Amino acid sequence: MKVKTIGIDLAKEVFGVHGVDARGKSLVHKRVSRKHLLGLLAKLEPCLVGMEACGSAHHWAREIEKLGHTVKLMSPQFVAPYRKGNKNDPNDAEAICEAVTRPSMRFVPIKSEAQQDLQALHRVREQLLKSRTALVNQVRGLLGEHGIVAPRGIAHLRRLMVEILAEPASRGLSGLFGETLFEIGERLRFLDERIRTYDLRIGRVFAHDASEQECPYHLGVAYSRRKLSGSSDPAKPSGRLLSATAPPTSVRRAVGRKHPNQAHLREEHVSPWLRRSFCR
Repeated sequence: MKVKTIGIDLAKEVFGVHGVDARGKSLVHKRVSRKHLLGLLAKLEPCLVGMEACGSAHHWAREIEKLGHTVKLMSPQFVAPYRKGNKNDPNDAEAICEAVTRPSMRFVPIKSEAQQDLQALHRVREQLLKSRTALVNQVRGLLGEHGIVAPRGIAHLRRLMVEILAEPASRGLSGLFGETLFEIGERLRFLDERIRTYDLRIGRVFAHDASEQECPYHLGVAYSRRKLSGSSDPAKPSGRLLSATAPPTSVRRAVGRKHPNQAHLREEHVSPWLRRSFCR
């Protein structure tokens, strides 16, 4: 009998593969090396292939779909209840094969290469923001050890560093500490430039692709006002639809203007084009 459903436990080099027929009888239960996986699937008739939504899952899903198979991705937490025995590659593959056939299973949409490229931009930018925040916190700690308390907000810290570097002796600081602050200032400027570069790259992506400007919020991009409101008139949004599709509270707070102490959140964690989408 031909294979109807296959579960694949993804790995770096050796994958676990489990296949069953229409009656659930096991026909394939083996370990397959990375270079032989697509060759094995190419020999089979089109069937349902299930995988966990983990690292490289979207790449393999696109490659397997090219062979004519139907690929579905699932969150690992939804696959775990179907595992029998200890956690290993064969048991994981069998659990995936069982879980993908459940009618109530929740599946993860397969990302295209363009979506993953955009996601990579956001992830690298986020890491740069974390590095800059860590550097700013380090500067605050170093200045605090010398009795200098910097006001909240990265803009205030930048101005304070300029004043200190101009005349470190007036603050009672040594030349050695002034050199250290100067080096940290150079690193801070470098991170600012890199973050600005990624902001421009992301802006170019959406400036040249009108369809991406209204992509879902999970890609890190806000809906346009018209899309978010569900109304043909952007000036009269539907309150129910607006609240249902608005971003999480933490993001609304980061881009809001109600509290003066949140200005640093707008500057640190939200790029200008995203802030304009929510704050106009």
